[in-house]
Amino acid sequence: MCIISSDNSNKYILVDYDKDTVYIFDIYLKSIGYSTVFFVNPIEALNYFHNFTNYTLVITDYAMPEMSGLDLIKNMRKRPKL
Repeated sequence: MCIISSDNSNKYILVDYDKDTVYIFDIYLKSIGYSTVFFVNPIEALNYFHNFTNYTLVITDYAMPEMSGLDLIKNMRKRPKL
């Protein structure tokens, strides 16, 4: 898993091509009070990330079919500062 963090809004973005893994993380984080949104497609996650700035943490798998977790984070960091 690769992690990138930002402000203190307590919203987590979870990305993993394995639906079961990301679903377990989602259930657990929600059970302890965090707001989460999850994706099984890193491109959808990237689009979400670029459209919404209210996030605290991005947790992503490293090896995914469409885009690696490292490439996802690199693309997220390219987002212009608002």
